[in-house]
Amino acid sequence: MEEDMYFLDEEDETQHLLTLYEASLSEHKKPIYLDDYQVMLLSDYYMEHRNVTNAMQVAQYGLTLHPDNDELLTSLASIYYECNNFTEAHYLLASITTPQPESVLLEAELFLFESNLQQANRVVQKLPHPLDEYTLIKLICLFFQANYPKEAKKWIDKGLKLYPDSVEIALTESKYEMEMGNYDEAIQQLNKLIDTDPFNATLWNFLASCYLLKESYDKVIEACDYAIVANDNEPKTYYYRCKAYLMLENVEKAMEDLDRFIEFDFKNDDSNTEVLICEIAAILIGLSEFEKASIVFKKNTDLLKDKIETALSVEEKNLFIELLLESLRGQALSLYRIKAFDLARLICKEIKKIDPEDSTTYQIEGQIFLSKEQKKEAIEAFEKSFNSTPTTLTLYEICSIFIEHYDLNNALVYAQRAYDMNPDFELAKKLTKIIKQAVDQLNNCGQEVTEEQFKKIVDEITKQISPEDILSSYTDLFPNLK
Repeated sequence: MEEDMYFLDEEDETQHLLTLYEASLSEHKKPIYLDDYQVMLLSDYYMEHRNVTNAMQVAQYGLTLHPDNDELLTSLASIYYECNNFTEAHYLLASITTPQPESVLLEAELFLFESNLQQANRVVQKLPHPLDEYTLIKLICLFFQANYPKEAKKWIDKGLKLYPDSVEIALTESKYEMEMGNYDEAIQQLNKLIDTDPFNATLWNFLASCYLLKESYDKVIEACDYAIVANDNEPKTYYYRCKAYLMLENVEKAMEDLDRFIEFDFKNDDSNTEVLICEIAAILIGLSEFEKASIVFKKNTDLLKDKIETALSVEEKNLFIELLLESLRGQALSLYRIKAFDLARLICKEIKKIDPEDSTTYQIEGQIFLSKEQKKEAIEAFEKSFNSTPTTLTLYEICSIFIEHYDLNNALVYAQRAYDMNPDFELAKKLTKIIKQAVDQLNNCGQEVTEEQFKKIVDEITKQISPEDILSSYTDLFPNLK
């Protein structure tokens, strides 16, 4: 078998090995012999294709053939980590007799994930010193990913002394400045790096992301254009430019870049594509581009359904389900806004199959009923929304829906209920007062009020509620919200 594979490259070797391995299991009910390198090839292949059962099976089989093999122990520990089985991962890593950078970094990552910074720092001391550049960069990135930028900075400073000419380590210093909100400093550093390597797409993408945080959208587009010249296969470039175009309300160009982003980025199973797409769709809703938002949410739900099928753990599956619910809610709301009521109701039914008590779904159904002048059914739906999530915020949201539909009497009912439930909710107090004044004004007009006058009075209510009022009220409801 080794002779057969001698002249194959790694990809062909993996496919050939996979065929032999699976055929042996099928025909003889037992696997062929694998050396440690072949075990790693097959295990990595299965994980890349999100087949965690087979990956774990082949890694465990490898350890029966090569017990105490540190690389195989690390590989199996990594699989357990991906499956959120931290106990087994810790156990395997602790049994490694000669720690290598890969196993040390994995163990440190485990402790960081468990918010045990002290233990992670102890584990890091096992690394051989001085650290090679590759390991140092991985360690810095590890602290960034775990949201410990100041710990990352300690290693960045060491790295700059050890490898003063390293572009990659200098780039982590720019990332640190971005994390700290020092955008001008980060931009200055990135421009210096770009001067030395103008065809480095990674540098241009970092610059684009920094300008995005700074809300300099024209500069984002400019940086992305240069990044594409350097390398047109970087998915994040299209995401950054898409978002910049949206903020400049150039929807058509944004949609073109979004399509490119989805096409590229979903090839990477570990990406957070779905979160970013939801963010783009939410911006489209804010721009009242409801039809386009519904299309984007539909793309996202399709991607998420595929990911749910291949989730590596229960926790990961639940995360994808939450993202799916968020995307379906957005899709239903967008369809309601373009008056595609039947389609919106179908999406609401799909949501309720996953979560029968979803409060937002009942609110969307209530709005559909109001649009069809089915007030009784609408109120029933809103009451189900409140019963599902009995909070002041829910009552305020229902009140706002009635205002949008020019129903002041029911708006007043829900504003008053919100205020009665929480007298400290200032927005409910203010709304109740304003709506009462509007109702009195309408009553004084008697039968002479026209539809145009009526809408004008109602519109005045919304004008009196500023974004600052809404933000401060959310802060009152959620004191820990920053």
